Amino acid sequence: MTKVLYIVGSPNPADHSSSRQVAEFMLAELKNKQEDVTVDVRDLYADHPFVLDSVYLSALRKMQQQIALTAEESQALAKVGAEVDRFLQYDHYIVSLPLWNFGVPALLKAYVDNIVVPGKTFRYTATGPIGLLAGTGKKLVIVQSSGGFYHEGPGLVLNHGSRYLEDIFRFIGIDQINTISLGGTAVPPFDGSRLLAAKAEAAQILSDIWQPELTLPGRSQQPLVETSTVLN
Repeated sequence: MTKVLYIVGSPNPADHSSSRQVAEFMLAELKNKQEDVTVDVRDLYADHPFVLDSVYLSALRKMQQQIALTAEESQALAKVGAEVDRFLQYDHYIVSLPLWNFGVPALLKAYVDNIVVPGKTFRYTATGPIGLLAGTGKKLVIVQSSGGFYHEGPGLVLNHGSRYLEDIFRFIGIDQINTISLGGTAVPPFDGSRLLAAKAEAAQILSDIWQPELTLPGRSQQPLVETSTVLN
């Protein structure tokens, strides 16, 4: 059984989120073509991740000094522990997000802070940190949408969204990462061609990388209508 975690980083419903439409298309194709797969959803806006705070940092310091924790500190540690333990249960991951002000949404950053944990997903060594998920075969697909074009050309240097996610997931050892960049959602033409191309790319990733034995008809899908309100 293959377990996939879908991490939703956009507050918009799918009919107003290009990134969610592509990610959910990919998941639907995966479930249609493979029986032994389960998909769970971590919607960061339906259930906010814990935001690391002074209580959590105090708990870390006390643990290092072997000092007893308060109930509040123990609870903060438990929240982070539960999040990262849940993350580690899965074989593969899909993250959908908008590029907001050249970066990731705040709740997605908070989620990352909950899963990049020393001793859980990485550890320090005398020669530097190493990712503990290396060699596990875990795979990641990032689906990022943006009003402009930031996946190549002059805008690339301003992309601190998907590029940050690629870096942080490689840091914890996931080195098989594919990024689908759906740029220009606020730029004409709004004929659905960019969305259709992104779905075709998602289908290609499934057939070539996630499930090599499958042939997925990504280009047979009818284009959806894009409007200026279907952004990220």
